[in-house]
Order: sequence, then structure tokens, then C-alpha cells
Amino acid sequence: MLQIVYKYIRVKSIMIRIRPEKKLLSLETLLPGFKELPPRPEKSRALLAQLRQLAQKNRNNDPQRFYSIREVATFFRVDPMVVNRAYRQLHTEGILISLKSSMTMLSPIIQKSASHVRGVVGIPVWNWGFCHHAEWRETISALETNLRQQGFVADLIFIDKDRPDSPAFLERLLMHRLDYLLWYKPQATYTANLHSLAENGVRPIVINNLHYPFPFPEYRMDMIKAWTQVGRTLQKQGIKKVMMIFEPSCGPTIIKILQDFNLVIEYIPDAANHDFQAIKTLLDLKDSKNSVFIPLIDYLWSEICYRNPQETAKLLDKWRVINLQRMEIYPEDLPTQKTDMLRVDPHQMAVQIASDIALNHLPLPGSPHHLRVDYLEGVPAHEYGLYY
Repeated sequence: MLQIVYKYIRVKSIMIRIRPEKKLLSLETLLPGFKELPPRPEKSRALLAQLRQLAQKNRNNDPQRFYSIREVATFFRVDPMVVNRAYRQLHTEGILISLKSSMTMLSPIIQKSASHVRGVVGIPVWNWGFCHHAEWRETISALETNLRQQGFVADLIFIDKDRPDSPAFLERLLMHRLDYLLWYKPQATYTANLHSLAENGVRPIVINNLHYPFPFPEYRMDMIKAWTQVGRTLQKQGIKKVMMIFEPSCGPTIIKILQDFNLVIEYIPDAANHDFQAIKTLLDLKDSKNSVFIPLIDYLWSEICYRNPQETAKLLDKWRVINLQRMEIYPEDLPTQKTDMLRVDPHQMAVQIASDIALNHLPLPGSPHHLRVDYLEGVPAHEYGLYY
């Protein structure tokens, strides 16, 4: 039979070029001095070592047909099941590929991707928040979609058992071999791990809702501008008093902004923060006329409202409430109630950040890019619930 580099088949006047199958040299040729494998229990380990060495020696940038289980079993004089176990291990290591035709192929050294990947962007995801809060799901989904459209892979790294500021979580992040790390709403205590990532060649990017500055490219929610708009609006509308659940990380700044508009701040005691009935009892004793209620503990407030939908409806009927995120309540529980909202559009944010990464136009450290925060008045509460 003539051996040719390519053969051509003409079918319906279409020229099809078929690449001939490349075959490895016989085992007898490659291992001329082989006599036998050592006895058990070393036999399986020695066979695996021989096959791994053969595979690594013959791999190149194209897939190649490897020896069948029967060929290997005959040459090494072992049971086919022993060869099968060795092949499964080499599949796990990415050295061999199994095809549906029962053919075993050598994996190419350079894998050809179905699409060009420009980089891997790790996104730590707060597990509980992703499961329970629409804001987190919307934001992470929007980031993944827009990064993919720019040619990047979004690697979601769920925060479960390890604390995000722990060495164990840092090790997890490094194992992902990231190009970028995009952290949504990190705490100030995570800074040391972010520095360690930067020292290992990962570029940290922060989406920040705090007033704590991070020394990395930062997108900061412009909460100061938003709360200034809130204060100005409430003053024009004749609001005199704000009932507030205090939150230490941002409370002092917000209080100062609101006091600049002659609003009187009255706090709900810390002891009541986790108890919806205690909060409602305190509010029932207050006059809601010319007053608003601002629960700064946004995630905790969302959770306790979710667990008390009927009482939440009654509270919204009496009080004007300014929420910092979506209320996790079913539409049927809040059919007519309204609420005010402070909200960043997750889709606009994701489009901008993905584009900046692709164009390498990230903000300089110390010069954050401010994200617009909208103050929405009197929107139907059910539109900002868990299902809408």
C-alpha cells in the first residue's frame, strides 16, 4: 500500500482533505530490552510508570492513537484489567483521551481551545448572600456574562467554610491560577490577602461599598452622593426625623450627611437589631408623620423581613422605609406596599468593569472610579423582592 501524506476524495465536486492517522512505533521497537515487570504488589505501579513514560515521550501538539489495552496486556504479559486501571489513571492525569469508538488517544501537549481566552478572572462569591439575595445573584450573573463577552473566563470561587481573610482561603485563590481577582464588597480585613495575591502575580480589583480605601484598582459605589441626594430630598419634603438601625462601618458618615440637612437622628438600640418584633414595637411607639425609617443593616434587615412578611407589610403601611437593597419577600406578601431604594444598576456596572479589564483601563490605585447609586422613591416593594 502506498503511503502518502494526504489523500484527497472528491465528493459532489467538493475537495475534502483527510489527514492520515499517525501511529506510534510498536512496543517491541520502543522497548527492545524489556523482559518482564516486577512481581506483585509492584507490578501495577511499574506498568503505570512504563506507560506514563511512553506517553510523555511520544506526545506532541497533535492527538495520536495510543496502544490498545490488548496490545499492552499482551506485550507486558499482564491481565487486561491491570492495564485498564493504569489507563484510567492516565486519563485522570490528562495524558490520555478516550473516544467513543473505544480508541485511546494521546492528549496533545498544547490543547486547542474552542475559543480564545484572554484571561481568568476570579470572583469570590459569598455563598449565603448568593443563595438568599437577589442583588448578589444579579451582580455576579451580570459580571460573568459581560466578562465572557469580552473573552474572559469568570471563575466563581464560593466562600463557605474558610474565612475570606484567612491563609486557607488565600491558598484556595492561588490554586485557581488567576490573572485577575474581582472582589465584590470585600471587608477591610481582606487587604492582607489581596496584597499576597498581587505579590503572586494576580491583579486585584475591588468593588467597594465602604468608605475604607483599598490600595488597588477600585470601583466605589458613590454612597456619599446618594445619601446627599436622600438628605436634600427629605428636607424638601418636610421630613424632620430619621429612625435608624445603626451600622458601625458606614453609619457615622451617613449620619453626618443627614444632620447637615437638619434631620434629627434617633437610634434603635443594638439589642433589637436581630429581633423584628422588638424593632416593630419600638417603631409603633413613635410617630411616623414627617419621619422615615432607615435600616442600615441591609442584609440582616432583608433576612428578618423575609421571615416576617405579614408584619413587614404592616410596617411599610405605616412607615416610609429607605432600603439599601432588594427586600427578599414574595410579591403576594407585599401587593400594594411601597419603599424607597438606594441601588446600583448591576448590568451597567458589569459592562463598564468588563470593558475596562479588556482595554486595560482599570482605575489607578488611590483614584477609584465612582459607580452611580440611584435613589428610587416610592417604588412598589414587590418589584424589589425575591421573585418579581
